[in-house]
Amino acid sequence: MGRWKATDDILLVNNVEQTKDLELVHETVKFTCRFTLEEVTTRWYALLYDPVISSHAKQAICNLPHEVAKEYHAKTLFSDAEEEILAAIPSSSNCKDLFEDMLRKNILIFHHSRTAEMLVKHWKMMKFYCLLCDQAPSEDMLVSDDEDLASSATAANNSPSKGMTPTNHDLDTELKICQQRELLEIYKVERELEKSRSDMRAAGLLHDDTDKRVTAILQGRVVRFLMQSKEITFGRQTDQNIVDVDLSLEGPANKISRRQGQIKEQANGEFIIINEGKRPIYVDGRAVLQDAKAKLVHNSVIELATLRFSFRIQ
Repeated sequence: MGRWKATDDILLVNNVEQTKDLELVHETVKFTCRFTLEEVTTRWYALLYDPVISSHAKQAICNLPHEVAKEYHAKTLFSDAEEEILAAIPSSSNCKDLFEDMLRKNILIFHHSRTAEMLVKHWKMMKFYCLLCDQAPSEDMLVSDDEDLASSATAANNSPSKGMTPTNHDLDTELKICQQRELLEIYKVERELEKSRSDMRAAGLLHDDTDKRVTAILQGRVVRFLMQSKEITFGRQTDQNIVDVDLSLEGPANKISRRQGQIKEQANGEFIIINEGKRPIYVDGRAVLQDAKAKLVHNSVIELATLRFSFRIQ
């Protein structure tokens, strides 16, 4: 296994499955070694597609003491879906039973390592940074905090201890204000964007068809692609060849054509896949050769080289 420990694999697998973002995992997760992004990516694909490495990793994880495995599972980042549920809890809530009940009702969404105590702790952190649904960052709050910081700065400059290193409390206060300022700016931009879109619609410059509905989803192990037009192209994207669906984002795609094929929605609402590459595409176990096409139904399984997707009609 080299430098990769069983605990590293727990962190890697859990956090990629939670965030669907290898770069985020590389930047935020503390592994036993300082792995590069390339090393993290290579390890992830090896666990997915190399049966020998995957088998050895699973066995090493099974051999870990229960308490050690539990400790590292608990370090899993919160997913967007988990935070969306927590954000809906009113900021005035103060009942642990509420979180225990929420954990039971959303057992398929929350990671298996979650406990009510963990949910409370993360919810309080979200509340601190004004990330709950009933907490819109207000300009009054920002001004008040800015004035407090200015007052603190003035007092510090007039005190005999001028020049001393700021305390952790001062740094935490400044950090909080900076974060609130950023949240306020995001909030303003979102409001301005929505107002602009409404004005453009009223003027006839923007039509509802720009808010394209998703007609189908191509779901892989790592990423998912949304089909928002009548036809999409897929393959291995390069600087000279742009496709709608870049399969290299899912995994090793060196054996896939730069333009492997298309998926089309027909007038009758049915979907077909057309193979334009030399390598066959397998749809529900049946080979689709070059220039051939096949019908796609809900939950059809599409296989290209080592990559595997499910096709879900919305």
